[in-house]
Parts: sequence; C-alpha cells; structure tokens
Amino acid sequence: MSSATVPMEVLSRRLGDAIDGRRLRVGVFTTFSFDPAFFELQVLPLLFPDYSFSQPDKVRRAQLDDALRTVEPLAVYYDRQALAQDSEPAQLGYRRIDVGRRTGCFHPKVLLLLVDDHHEEGEFVHEALIVGLLSANLTRAGWWENLECAHLEEIKDREADNQPCPFRTDLLALIQLIKWSVREDDDQSALDRVRKFVLTRTQTQRVERRKSRGTYHTRIFCGEKQSLAEWLRDLHLRDESLNLEVLSPFFDGDGAGPLPALQDAVRPRETRVYLPTKLDGEAEVSQDAYAAIAEVARWAQLPTDVAARGKSAEAQGTQPRHVHAKVYRLWRKGGPDLLVVGSPNLSTPGHSRATAGNLEAAFLVDVADSGYPQGWWLEPVDQAAERFAETVPTEEDGLEGVGLNLSLQYDWSTNELSYRLLK
Repeated sequence: MSSATVPMEVLSRRLGDAIDGRRLRVGVFTTFSFDPAFFELQVLPLLFPDYSFSQPDKVRRAQLDDALRTVEPLAVYYDRQALAQDSEPAQLGYRRIDVGRRTGCFHPKVLLLLVDDHHEEGEFVHEALIVGLLSANLTRAGWWENLECAHLEEIKDREADNQPCPFRTDLLALIQLIKWSVREDDDQSALDRVRKFVLTRTQTQRVERRKSRGTYHTRIFCGEKQSLAEWLRDLHLRDESLNLEVLSPFFDGDGAGPLPALQDAVRPRETRVYLPTKLDGEAEVSQDAYAAIAEVARWAQLPTDVAARGKSAEAQGTQPRHVHAKVYRLWRKGGPDLLVVGSPNLSTPGHSRATAGNLEAAFLVDVADSGYPQGWWLEPVDQAAERFAETVPTEEDGLEGVGLNLSLQYDWSTNELSYRLLK
C-alpha cells in the first residue's frame, strides 16, 4: 500500500490557501490544549497575508499588535485544564476565554474566520466565512509535529452565492454549544459576530436530502442531540455496504468503547482500527481494550512513510510523528468515500452527546470525487500485540491539574491585572 492513497497537506499552507490574500475581519479559534506563545508567533501571522513579519519574537509581536488593530474581535476558547504549562504567557490583545465543563472536556478544534470577499470597483461589499474543523490543538505539536487531520469549508454571502449551505443549521448548533460552555460575563463578541453573519447573510433554505447525484452533502457533528453513532444512523448508511476505517490515538481504558455502536449504525463490511504503538512495539492501548476491539475489528497500521518525518538519513533515525488525527472513513470502491474529520477520539466521552460527554466537532464530507485512489488506508497488523501500556494514554497526559480555578489576565495597553475566581 502506498501513502499516495492517503490525502496529505501542510496545515498552515492549507489555511493560507483558504484565506487567499483576503483581509480578516473576525476570528474565532477553539482548542483543547492552548499554547499562547506558539499561537501568537506562528498561527496569527497566517491570518495576515499582506504583512511581512520579522523573525525576532519582539519585533514580530509588535507587528502583530499593529495587524490586530485592523481586525474587529478575535478570540480563542480553550479548556481551562489544558493550558500548556511550558508556554510563555499571552502578550497580544485578543480575547482568551477559558472554558470549564460539567461533563467531559472542552475538546472541539474549530476555526471561524470572517474575511472580506466580493468587491465592486475596489470596495468590498460582501464577506465570507471560512469554517475549519480539526484534530490539531493550538500548540506546536498540533500544528508542526503531529500527524493531524482537518477540513475547511467556505460559506459565501447569499448575494454572492445563493446556494443553500447543507451544514448551516449544524454550524449554528455548534456555535450555540460553544456559547453555552462559558460564563455569562465573558466577552463573546467575536462569536456573536460570526453567528450574526450565518443568521442574516447566508441562504436560509434547508437542505433536506442526504445526498445529491450520489454525493453526500457536507455536515457537521457536534453532539447537540445525538451521539455520533445515532447521528450516523440517521444518514441511512447501512445499505451502502461500506468499509470502516478508524484513526484515533486514544481509546477507553477497557472494552471496545463506542465502536460496536458505530458498527451497528453503519453495518460495515469490514472494520480496521489504527493501532498506536511505540518504537519498541508496545501497543498504546490497554490489553482489555485491545482484545475487545480485536473481536469486532482488525487492528491495522498506516504506511510507514505517512508518519515519517522525512526521507533524509537524519529523519529516518528519528521517532515518527505522533498520530493525533481523528478520522472515521466509510467507503467502498465506486461508491461514497465519507470522512468524519475533527476532534472525537474513539472513546465514550468523544462519541457521546455534548450534555453527557465532551464537546466535540467534526465535518462529514464525501471525497469520492477528489481524485484520490479508492483503497484501504490501513493495512492489517500481521502479529498480535504482546506488550501493552501499563497506563492507558489519554488526551490529558502531560497536563497539570488546576487546583484553584483562578483566571488571571494582564492588559498590556493599560498595565492592569484582572482576575476571576471561577466556580
């Protein structure tokens, strides 16, 4: 099997292509783990294609401070328990909103960028919304080191494109779930601005059909009312005779987790699940979960060159990239090739309704017409694993627990320190 069957792009380049030189008006990012310094120095510059930023950090931050003055609100939402401990503090003037949930964790990786779009006689008269759902956190590992997944879509102003958006209702539900996750006194003007655009400037006609001309319409899963399995069941995929491939770095500590429910919802012909392993061959799942999943699916691996860090002699001797992507692929040759791409791990909290587990977000997109060869991404593992992780890896590994829910923010423009004691 060749890595050519697996669609791959550089995340920062893909985002730059989506912005396509247009001016940013409003920006919203959500993440589980947040590294403010990395976000400011490496991600923010991607939003301003007309600027030429310097390499020294101090100069770059000064330039970014000027660039941010051209934007209306810009905000980052992150899980309060997952602030990167080894990062420098934030130093630029954008809104940082820490989220604490009663169930599960705040886990969606979302970007919402409102940009100038259509213009007449040199004046911009319309805006467009870039919507991205990813597995990558706003950290160095997420954007530079791991093997991640992402999908970006664009919604035009109805006067520039009168075609209905099939995931408009889903997006509004996701926005509302994010808004409900924070305190009432948090400044959500950036998200409100995006929501207003979706409500008032996009085509309101609903897309009732699941697919047109054999291609499934793009949708968003956010666990508003259903688990992921229930949501997929409503798409009536059982009769499509599809294969199921699962890429997930994290699993439940015992049992097969949500996999049997997922299989019951779509009734795949064959199921393959990516097996995360260390260089020495140790499986990064519990022995119990390994056995339970092996009863209903085949453990498998990606081509070795997919996670490799390069083809040079130096790269060959390094640790492969950590596979942090979360992809559920439903496909068959000559038929649909559906990808569920985003944040849900193959775990019970990741697949549950948002009110019972994590808050997650993922696109469902049909890529059958993308030009990629239709074949298996994963190849079955020949030998059964013999050694297993003593402690089951989780998304929270390496994070320090927050003993006191105290939020501090320093305003560099006024030299004022503010604090909040959160319940």
